[in-house]
Amino acid sequence: MLALAADDARRPRRLPAFLLLPLLLVLNACAGEPDGGSPGAGRLRRMLEAERTLAYQGTKEIEYFGERSRFEWQFVDHDPDGPTWIETMGEPTGRHRRWRERAGRFSWLRDIDLLERNYEVRERGRQEVMGRAATVLEVLARRPSRPSVELVVDDETGLLLGSEFRDHRGSPSFRSRFRTLVPAPARTAGRASAEEPEPPVRAPDTSVALAYRPRHLPEGFEEVTTWRWGPGQQTIYSDGLSWFTLTQRPAAAEAEERVVRQKVVSTRVEMTVVLGRVEIVLVGWIPAEELLPVLQSLEEIPEQRFSTDPAGGTVYNPGRADSA
Repeated sequence: MLALAADDARRPRRLPAFLLLPLLLVLNACAGEPDGGSPGAGRLRRMLEAERTLAYQGTKEIEYFGERSRFEWQFVDHDPDGPTWIETMGEPTGRHRRWRERAGRFSWLRDIDLLERNYEVRERGRQEVMGRAATVLEVLARRPSRPSVELVVDDETGLLLGSEFRDHRGSPSFRSRFRTLVPAPARTAGRASAEEPEPPVRAPDTSVALAYRPRHLPEGFEEVTTWRWGPGQQTIYSDGLSWFTLTQRPAAAEAEERVVRQKVVSTRVEMTVVLGRVEIVLVGWIPAEELLPVLQSLEEIPEQRFSTDPAGGTVYNPGRADSA
């Protein structure tokens, strides 16, 4: 019996037949995703690439929900090699404004890997928008008290045709959809600067040391970037979709120290406290009970280093000793 058992141990074992099909499906899925991301995340990356490489013009409907609900039309003139110009006509007041967008359409989508760690990206179905075949993507949170978003992505170009954001309670907060969208030639060099000159870069005010950072962050959140202007600075924290900001600036002389003031409008939470001569304002779109520990955990940083930001101002580089 022992000899037979030893011989049987050396004999190659066959995988049970009922496991072959599931294994093949898993292997095929992995082979189709060389970067380890989901098919939905792959479409997100293609969407970002389309925004970086394609010039287009279009009109879209924008709807904001909540206590400040409003509806407006936007005309978008996007040049991947230059600035994006947006003109807005609001209703019912008919207010009109035109501005140059510097942050980009996907400032909320800074890190797809971070997004996938905290959210599930999946393909929900198909739609036809303006005669274009499109795929509907859902971005769903892996934990409670987080927002979600539905995206409609053009199959041919990868451009985002529509979106609907929902807050952490599941209520719509923002909706947009293109009604016209056409390719456009890139603008000639110098046109943007002729219409709107770049604002001068102001040297930072170092009279007050703006040196506070939280020891505690809500689960899934990371520091994304910090930028500084004039006498203040702002740090953005994100979990890939949701985000909050921590703004520091010199406080008024009469400001009361260490008293937290809170204001909640719909799902927008704003908290303010003064530490040392520095006013710190936290603004976020997750429950207040998750943001208050962030403010309570603030600690002073003995040293900060800054470097020039190509877009203007200065950027804080955490942990970089070579920044100047």
